[in-house]
Amino acid sequence: MKEKRFLRFYKKDKGFIKMINQSEKGFDLIITNDNVFNDILNTIKNCKENNIRIDIVWQMKWKLDNFVLYKNCIFSEPEINYFIIKKRYMGDSASPQPCGKKIRIICDSVSHYSDSEEYKHKQIKNKKEKYKDGLILNRMLKINELKYKSEEYD
Repeated sequence: MKEKRFLRFYKKDKGFIKMINQSEKGFDLIITNDNVFNDILNTIKNCKENNIRIDIVWQMKWKLDNFVLYKNCIFSEPEINYFIIKKRYMGDSASPQPCGKKIRIICDSVSHYSDSEEYKHKQIKNKKEKYKDGLILNRMLKINELKYKSEEYD
């Protein structure tokens, strides 16, 4: 089994990390903080060099007990993310303004987990899949964390 590492994005990270253009095959990650961007790039580079698979855990925005796991992610080269600010009164668009950096992420599959009894083992809206028990995801994250901490002490 190929070694894997998790990138985790929780509610506290949403101030400088955004997900757009989400689908079953991937999404665009917008990062507005340079320190966070550099940390993510270093992790991606390190994992690529050591042939380590990266999975992403994303806490849902409105249902904080629910998480999405994107498996075996492939990352594009980063690019500057531009957006257009519309002028309020004229209806014209101003020139595009840079807003952070964008990385396109493609994944093999997506799984949904929940810590809430309300969602566990219930079908996800508009999908055939059901929410899995969040305890499984927490265990995977803790085992992975222990593995990397033990390597640091070797």
